[in-house]
Order: sequence, then C-alpha cells, then structure tokens
Amino acid sequence: MFKNVHYNSRSNKMFIWEVINDKTVKNVYDYEDEYYIADPNGKYKDIFGTAMTKKVASHKDEIKNYKDIGAVLAESDLDKETKFLQNRYGKLDLKADIKNFNICYIDIEIAAGNGGFNPNHKIKIRKKQ
Repeated sequence: MFKNVHYNSRSNKMFIWEVINDKTVKNVYDYEDEYYIADPNGKYKDIFGTAMTKKVASHKDEIKNYKDIGAVLAESDLDKETKFLQNRYGKLDLKADIKNFNICYIDIEIAAGNGGFNPNHKIKIRKKQ
C-alpha cells in the first residue's frame, strides 16, 4: 500500500513510499511515460471504441508533438503519478491499515481588511500544549 508518490522530472524517476510488512519503505523507479495513440491495427480500445496502440514516450516532448499535429491520444493528459500508481496497483485489491498512516488537517485562513490581502502579514504558528 502506498503512502506517498513523487515524480522528479529532472531525473525521470518515480519515488514511492510504501508500507511493506508494517514498515514504510522508500523505493525509486525509472519512469516510462506510457500513452495510447489511435491506430487502426491497435489491440486496445479507448472509451469511444477507437483502436489504439500503447506507446512509451522516448522524450519529454513526444506527447506534446503528437497533440500539436492533432493525433488522437488517450491517457496522455493523466499526471505521471496517477499512471504509475494505476500500473502498480490497478489490478490489486488493497486493504489499508490505518495504523500505518499519519493523518493531519491544515486549515489556512487569511485576514483581509479593506485593503485586501497583505502578503507581508506574519502568521505565528505554535504547537498546541
């Protein structure tokens, strides 16, 4: 079960923190940006029934270049973390144990007077006793 995931575009690496045997483990993977492109001979179908072929982008502008020429693409607009998690966990029935997770809420409020938002307004943060 994953706790957090982060994509580093400079290194093209996916960082994932997972709970394995009740311990949080960090793993790093090379990332392959998969997408689908319309192809009459493709073995996949999109939600509209269009035949598609699965591809892996060979460089960061490949998907953008296809979009610029009007190619029909699928899953090209999903963020990389979502695609990675779907590929990793999509066919699994995951059971989360809440004791392995820290849950917190941050409520951020701003004070705006007649002059509107003041970016120089200081907010003091203190630990609750």
